Amino acid sequence: MKVSLDRRRVLRGLVAGSAVSVGLPRLEVMLDGHGLAYANGQPLPKRFGVWAFANGVHSDRWVPTRTGVGDEWQLSEQLRPLARIKPYLSVVSGTTLPFDGRPHAAGAGVLMTGAPLGGSTDNTFTVRRASIDQLVARQVGHATAFRSLELGVDASASPEKGTAFHWWSHNGPGSPNPCSYDCGQVFDRLFGRRPESAVQLADQRSILDAVMADTRDLTRMLGARDRMRLDQHLDGVRALEKQLSFRPPVGCVPPPRPADGLVGPHNAVDYQPGGTEVNRTMAQLLALALACDLTRVFTFQLLKPGSRVGLRSLGFSLYHDITHKEPGDQPKCNAAVTFFMNELAVLIETLRAVSEGAGNLLDGCAIMASTDCTHPKTHGRTDYPLLVIGRGGGTLRSNLHYQSRTNENSCRVPLTLARAVGANLSEMGEGPGRATESLGALLV
Repeated sequence: MKVSLDRRRVLRGLVAGSAVSVGLPRLEVMLDGHGLAYANGQPLPKRFGVWAFANGVHSDRWVPTRTGVGDEWQLSEQLRPLARIKPYLSVVSGTTLPFDGRPHAAGAGVLMTGAPLGGSTDNTFTVRRASIDQLVARQVGHATAFRSLELGVDASASPEKGTAFHWWSHNGPGSPNPCSYDCGQVFDRLFGRRPESAVQLADQRSILDAVMADTRDLTRMLGARDRMRLDQHLDGVRALEKQLSFRPPVGCVPPPRPADGLVGPHNAVDYQPGGTEVNRTMAQLLALALACDLTRVFTFQLLKPGSRVGLRSLGFSLYHDITHKEPGDQPKCNAAVTFFMNELAVLIETLRAVSEGAGNLLDGCAIMASTDCTHPKTHGRTDYPLLVIGRGGGTLRSNLHYQSRTNENSCRVPLTLARAVGANLSEMGEGPGRATESLGALLV
């Protein structure tokens, strides 16, 4: 007789007279016969992600020369580092970002929101709407301890102060979600600095319970609009409650804590060797967070928009400067893009190595990888570089090169991925950037 087990089943016991429970990992007995869903029919989690680098690509070395699926297309020169994950990769070319604007800030901000930048100077440029990752998080993040995670490698300072020069993820105008660049701090946030005993946990939870009970009493006295405002205000309280009550499942054993000081490179500091180690460690921490279902939405900024990070191993000190100064076909910049694709490959191969059900984490992911402009020297917004990674829990096609012949709105790509993971979004953006239709070529 086949035994089934509810995914919410916990191990129960007593510690110092207090009742405690420990969650279980995603065991095979919880899944259906195909390993594609829980035994009760509920599908495995889907995850939405954004991976970002900076300063553009060279279209003649980035865009594959052939379209199609599988063997019908081949990786371009700058995409060859992704050869091992080609079965999970799709390239979208020929689309156009719908707004001009301040280089670098506009590329990231417009792609993520479908709206022109707000602000008027380098110190005030920000987004005008919530970014697509946060629109997804508002719908799927309620089930996890962390509504979204924002991780970064490039901690280099930017002379521009506007939030659109620093962050891809925003809650709204002037409200960014800053990345964490310190691997130890990310580890502590995910797995450490939690109540050590069941009694401490109960005490902290009782405070929150009292707050929520008082909230219910207050809500009865408020009008509809005030109830909405109060509910938004308490999102942070609810998030804290989840984090206090979370205990990693038994099968989700964290690795040893990263050493103190493992932080991404700062301004005028060479990316190597520290950046590569930070990138690899952040990839491992993210993979574990996804496997343990701590979050289903993430932003991974390898580089900030307009990054000033150094790449002395490639023959120059400040990457952003060389993109403007190097003449001709820019061989150093080409080497830099190839280097960054190797760093992307580290993350993607780390996710693929984690088994889940009948497949791996990539099977349940929908990840958009992009940069903040088209060409390193001229910037630009046409033929915008876009990669799609993962199969979205069976909703996305993969191993595909789709080339738009009609300059379609680039923002259709993030909207497509958001819907692929279950976000019920009718549209994103405004004006010329407004996207209402998914990009059908990416869908199964």
